[in-house]
Amino acid sequence: MARRSPLFNLHRSLGATFQEEGGWELPESFQDPVQEHRVVRETVGLLDLPLRTLIRVTGTERTRFLNGMLTNDIATLEAGKGCYACMLTPQGKILADLEVHAFHDYHLLELGFQWKERAMDHLNKYVIADDVTFEEIEEDAIIALQGPRARAVLGRLLPCAALPVQEQGCVELTLEDYLCRIIQASITGEEGYKLALSVKGADLVWRTLQEAGATPVGMAAMNSLRLEAGIPWFGIDFDEGNFPQEAGIEDKGVSFTKGCYIGQEFVIRIAHRGHVNRRVCGLIVEDESLPRPGDRVVRDDKEVGQITSAALSPTTGKIIALGMLRREAHEPGTVVHVESHGEKISAQVTSLPFYRRHDG
Repeated sequence: MARRSPLFNLHRSLGATFQEEGGWELPESFQDPVQEHRVVRETVGLLDLPLRTLIRVTGTERTRFLNGMLTNDIATLEAGKGCYACMLTPQGKILADLEVHAFHDYHLLELGFQWKERAMDHLNKYVIADDVTFEEIEEDAIIALQGPRARAVLGRLLPCAALPVQEQGCVELTLEDYLCRIIQASITGEEGYKLALSVKGADLVWRTLQEAGATPVGMAAMNSLRLEAGIPWFGIDFDEGNFPQEAGIEDKGVSFTKGCYIGQEFVIRIAHRGHVNRRVCGLIVEDESLPRPGDRVVRDDKEVGQITSAALSPTTGKIIALGMLRREAHEPGTVVHVESHGEKISAQVTSLPFYRRHDG
């Protein structure tokens, strides 16, 4: 039986239709997904993120330990700051991608629920005599506000709070008598925030944010929003068979100047080589047919990759996709064909993201 969010009954009362993904029954949409998409681009949307889980890391040696386990520079994170990073095998392949946030007496890891066991096993495998402990925070829910009015709506809920002012910034405060962690994080290409708080208070906070002007948004719109923003998802667009550079996440998720970490030798070797043989790329599809994950991408009748995800982009009015493509098809402007639905559909490789917000 599929797992359900603590907010499942609330979503159902709001008229949500549901889909199963990753072993979870998730709200697909609350209204027209295209309208939900536009709400996030123009005002503010409210999302439930039950597929994400939290791990609290404590101990006097946690910073040194995490810095030796993750691809980004954890040692430079002051309290109230965070970053995106990956956990790698000794061969440099991705075990999980995650966000790391530093608080005064602990670090917080946020990652996909389905990867938590492998992540915990990997971390504990390397604990020898280190003063470091890992604990899953099972009593918390994670909800998100995304859109140009996200900060204004959050300010109505917390009029006196000092909210984070930079991406991946984090604060800890009390909300409705429960501990709440607020993280500034764009998961759609718009300014946004995540709220991690007790499931006992999540229902009330959700309703309060709705009353303040946020519109519930389902997974269909979430997918088209993140695709427009050029955000690949682990387990969909890249997986444990890929290096960070193949996923196209090295710019935000890898430090090339910090000390050693598990898998570093292979990541540095690829950087010195100057390229990878395959990589996540963007494609604009010149047809109304929506490609499916696994559809072959060909150039001059030779397979150069596969589609990993695709959606109609309400912002551009075009079908957009991400695909894992070989090196000979990486250059923006390259014309390829997607073999889908028994036809060859013309497409063009393009730089990412498909959409970029204009601040100010």
